Amino acid sequence: MYSIRASQLGLKTAIVEKESFRWVCLNWGCIPTKALLKSAQVFEYIKKLMHMA
Repeated sequence: MYSIRASQLGLKTAIVEKESFRWVCLNWGCIPTKALLKSAQVFEYIKKLMHMA
């Protein structure tokens, strides 16, 4: 986010949003991390089973 970088450079920033003030992920674009993690676990489990066969 540009405001973070500007702050790191010592500049003052202001953020104005039409909707709630939060990161995009919190309001609109949440990634289902638990589902992704479970899918990865299942994939690894299947790979192990295939090596055993």
